[in-house]
Amino acid sequence: MTTAHEQFLEAVRRGPSLWQSVDIRVLAVRVEESWRNLLMRAYLRPYKPKRVHKLRLLPSTPYLKAWQVVHPIEELKALIDEQRSAAMTLDGDVVRFQRETFYDPPFNPYDLSHFSHIVVGEVRMYPRLEWPGYLLMGSGDRADDLIRRTPGGYTGVDAALRHLPRPYRTIGELGAYVVGGQGWDQSSQAMAEWYAPLEARLDLDATDYRAGTVRYRVVAGSRRALRHTQVFVHPDEEQTDDLRPKTQLPVASLPIKSHNGLIAARGERDMGGESAVTLTLHVGREPVQWHNLRDYRSGDRNARLVLYEVCDPDAALLHKWLFPTTSDHKAKFEIAVGRLFVLAGFQVDILAGDKRLDDGVDVLAHDVAGARCLAIECTTGSINAGGKTGKLVKRLGELRRATPDITIIGVLVTSCERGDLSDPELQAAGADGLCVVDANGLRELINFVQCNTATREVVRFIEQCRPIVKSHAPLRALVRP
Repeated sequence: MTTAHEQFLEAVRRGPSLWQSVDIRVLAVRVEESWRNLLMRAYLRPYKPKRVHKLRLLPSTPYLKAWQVVHPIEELKALIDEQRSAAMTLDGDVVRFQRETFYDPPFNPYDLSHFSHIVVGEVRMYPRLEWPGYLLMGSGDRADDLIRRTPGGYTGVDAALRHLPRPYRTIGELGAYVVGGQGWDQSSQAMAEWYAPLEARLDLDATDYRAGTVRYRVVAGSRRALRHTQVFVHPDEEQTDDLRPKTQLPVASLPIKSHNGLIAARGERDMGGESAVTLTLHVGREPVQWHNLRDYRSGDRNARLVLYEVCDPDAALLHKWLFPTTSDHKAKFEIAVGRLFVLAGFQVDILAGDKRLDDGVDVLAHDVAGARCLAIECTTGSINAGGKTGKLVKRLGELRRATPDITIIGVLVTSCERGDLSDPELQAAGADGLCVVDANGLRELINFVQCNTATREVVRFIEQCRPIVKSHAPLRALVRP
């Protein structure tokens, strides 16, 4: 029968190109002239040992000490075998991984008998872990019993925590720093974990299926993990009578963005009008995530529009507010523009109506899956009335500084026909990079809503509404003959 540690080693062997080093972190206390483990976690890292981040200011006191040692991945089996023998040598110190028994002999090595293959949906059951992956676990005596048996007891350990160069309030807080994550305190048992993370997952907030197109965002902990990540899509089996082959979506070949130590890639694929699809994400050979998506529609119609028309038949009121002829209708223009983008599939926040919020932007329309936001200023007259263009440009700068990873597009929406707008103000808007949607553009957006057009096509249309700045031939310098 295969043991747990053999299952762990076999799982790691199936993906040998994912990991290059073993990063071992240990927190221990001194008990009866021996260092006894409190908390240990070994991370399999995708980097060579020299590139692994080293912790600073690890404690080293007579009662309490922490270590971090990094080995090449080729030594993994030998390291696990060493711990299974009840002791490990860390930078010249011997740390014991043993538990007391009532039998002879009185001490036994940790029983590394728990192996788990954790998928994305199960990570929440392990709050100390960030990614899906493989986990090998063993436990020893109660941590608080070990702490009481140190020469200084709890008093000595607490004093040591407070007087460290980097002080800590509790030993659990120190443990979280040493091994990462959370979910451990001195009331728990001493633990040892070998963790091989499969560092990739779908960002569900930025993954959707609309108008027959699936859009997805993959987040990974390293470029190596991303290179070994695959995403497959196929029609939802519950929605079809035949099992068609799944399609592999590009991941490693997509443009990559880095932020806060993570890297991400976005992609999309037309699924030919399927009503529902299933995405599966694999890292190496392992499937680690499944996600079902349904297209939000009513038959072949835009479900948002169908539901809205129950309250506003034929969207008659919406049309009156978008093309206002009375002062009452003009007062509803900003709300109507925001609603139009809701019907087009955007997540919308209408700021107009509150003077504390609408200075410079009336509507924020978020295309979350595409990482884009439309900052919209509305007017029923001149697009630069009251200095709207300048205010919007200023606000755009603030929004872009606040969210550098999101594309912010400035949009001026007017109920006027293009012929009623002056050429100088259009040129000024174009020079500032703003898009101008006039009455005819609003009609096109209404058509997009009726046709249930994908949000990416709506954004593409809006970007085409940016006025073309006319170039002027430079004046020739006057040269004396």
